[in-house]
Amino acid sequence: MFEGFESLTGWARTSAGGSAELDAVNVKNGTNSIKLIPPAGGGDCFYDKTISANLSDASRITFWLYIPTLTGLNHIAFYLSSVTNYSKFFSVWYDIAGGRFHKGWNVFSIPRSEWGVTGSEAWTNTFQRFRVRMNGTGGTSVSFDSVYTKSWNRAKCIITFDDSMTTAYTEGYTYMATKGLKGTMYNIRAAIDNTGGMTLAQAQTMYDAGWDMSLHGATNLTTFTYAEMMADIAYNKQFLLDNGFTRNNCHKHYAYPNGGYNDTVLQAMADSGMTTARTIIDTTQSHYVEEPYLLSRQGIFNTTTIAEAKAYVDLAIARGEAILLNFHQLVASPTVDTQWSITNFQALMDYIKQKQDYGFLDVVTISEWYNGL
Repeated sequence: MFEGFESLTGWARTSAGGSAELDAVNVKNGTNSIKLIPPAGGGDCFYDKTISANLSDASRITFWLYIPTLTGLNHIAFYLSSVTNYSKFFSVWYDIAGGRFHKGWNVFSIPRSEWGVTGSEAWTNTFQRFRVRMNGTGGTSVSFDSVYTKSWNRAKCIITFDDSMTTAYTEGYTYMATKGLKGTMYNIRAAIDNTGGMTLAQAQTMYDAGWDMSLHGATNLTTFTYAEMMADIAYNKQFLLDNGFTRNNCHKHYAYPNGGYNDTVLQAMADSGMTTARTIIDTTQSHYVEEPYLLSRQGIFNTTTIAEAKAYVDLAIARGEAILLNFHQLVASPTVDTQWSITNFQALMDYIKQKQDYGFLDVVTISEWYNGL
């Protein structure tokens, strides 16, 4: 552990406003975290610690962040500097509006490649200052805890399809099978055996080959009352139960239609006995799951290039995290955002297979990933 945030000793506020206090409620390790609070009128709060740290062998840095509410929170950042005046430094900056954050605990594993550099800073230098920064309106706060170096996790790739479309079988499954790869289908019950949708026989073939058959409703749950949410979840889940699609409890993994969720939806997930639920927050997914109903994914759209798709896989490897690649329909010439080209898909599967063969990642289903945490 690089910093445990157990005490305010050694820390100093270096911004014009804001404050810091110990947080004994929202804690990952030990008994405290440090809560940063912006000025009453809003703005930045900088908090610095004098250190003497050699991080030359730290390939990535991992930290925990607790966010009580996203409303009014603008950004957070970390800095490492080998000089006391920050004339040169490494920094990593996150805009809250970027969609990578959610309410509650967030964990980030940051490889060196993601740290920006100012001046002539180098990882071989001995760092003298460590800074945490937050910016928000009055009344907001964030709590930092447990910064680690030298952490390592094996990357995982979860290849997912939404909406039970025919091409998930005819193009997705059939090509992946030639590579020995398996995936996860988030099913809409009404699409099975209907126009544009897979047949039940195709779903069974995929399941028999090791695919997860999981749950995806047809309607944004936030448009329902709580009772309607529960009924819709049960209706779609019953299809999986009726057909024996229950290996590893794969029928208890959900994908939000249109990514819609709120506090009532999260309660319905819990009351329905769901294990995880996937959002449309586009980023890698940590192996440390504090909020199982707020999983991230990486959507693949008609504008996504093959280079960008490969870079998503590489980022998961660099971070030591999971990448839930999310597809809908595979076609020869994509025209809408839920389509991707068959040629690009096959090239990406070849790339993923190569990375797996080299030992850089494992290709798993959603239930295999979760059960292996």
